[in-house]
Amino acid sequence: MCLDILRDPMTLACGHNCCASCLQQLWEGLLDVFPCPVCQHHCAPGRQRVNIQLRHPQQVLSLFREQNVELVCAQCGLSCEHSSHDLTPVPKAAAQHRQRLKAYLQPLKRQLADAQQGLELQGRETEVLILQVQALKAEMDCDLQENQCILENHLEVTEAQIFRAMEALSPNPGEQRPAVDVKTSRAPEASSFQSQEAGPSLPHHYVGTYSMITRFQTPVSLDPETAHCSLLVGGCSKMVLFPRDTEDTDCEAKATGFTSHMAILGSQTFESGRHFWVVKISGKGTWAMGVCKASFPRHALQPPSPSLGCWHLEQHVNLGPDSAHCFADHDWDSDSLRIGVFLDYELCELSLYHMQHRALIATVHDTFSDSLLPYFSARPESPTLSMKIITQKA
Repeated sequence: MCLDILRDPMTLACGHNCCASCLQQLWEGLLDVFPCPVCQHHCAPGRQRVNIQLRHPQQVLSLFREQNVELVCAQCGLSCEHSSHDLTPVPKAAAQHRQRLKAYLQPLKRQLADAQQGLELQGRETEVLILQVQALKAEMDCDLQENQCILENHLEVTEAQIFRAMEALSPNPGEQRPAVDVKTSRAPEASSFQSQEAGPSLPHHYVGTYSMITRFQTPVSLDPETAHCSLLVGGCSKMVLFPRDTEDTDCEAKATGFTSHMAILGSQTFESGRHFWVVKISGKGTWAMGVCKASFPRHALQPPSPSLGCWHLEQHVNLGPDSAHCFADHDWDSDSLRIGVFLDYELCELSLYHMQHRALIATVHDTFSDSLLPYFSARPESPTLSMKIITQKA
């Protein structure tokens, strides 16, 4: 080794530097092991590289070579080795790379903002769902307590009826009879006694009618602007009368009123939740009630149907249920009856109830996606029919 100032300095794999000529002399004639002149570590030939900084220790590295991403001095930039390379002044290259980094950074910032916004939205939706579940649980607990109270009262009445019936069947009225456990004992045959006092009848299909009335009863009124021109609306928009003869009725149709059949809509619009209203029907004729879309065609010649956006039930007062429109068998034996309409928008259910009997008439299942309005209608052959929206007491 010359131990002089490095000429054509080369950096080996181990990190030490030496002259190119000294390294060539040291490795001349070697075949297997090519040692570093400083640490004797084996360095494979061809792996060493020129050390530009040691070659020109006084030169400032002012040029940037894009291909190898390295800095070189001005003197090296003029050499034949770099004649085919694109060399850029360091300040200009730094500005170009800074712009590239900014261009990469903007999409990342937008992605981060979108991710944060999505996370916040998901958190709010989760909070809303939790509140809905809590409200539903509280509502179910309340319904359970009400139903339990009704069943307990019914059980007490039933026990009293059975006790009086067994007293009546006893050959010795004064004889003390053992206590009866209704839960384990069998009821007497229906023909063996007749109850002297009727107990409270539970609804056949829906025990929570009381909750439905007290919690979901919604004030509903009629919209005169949607009425067929032959209908008479009164009672603070709570009552509608159907004329005896629609052919002799001289009237002018309203722009938003029905013209195809005798019908009228409610003023209230339902887009969510549960709603309940009661209609008192008097007279004779065929009535129809339910809900329909706000976009339901009021001049269409086709009969109202779910395909057109109308869900309803039709019945004939006093003459028994119309088999074409009825889903249950009930005997309407009065000129006046009360029909309850219950709409559950989320469950997409429409149910009608006979309020005197607290009995379910029918339930319609479908898909609700638009705004819904209460629907009231009657056939032309309903000469004395009237409908009045009333407030149902529990």
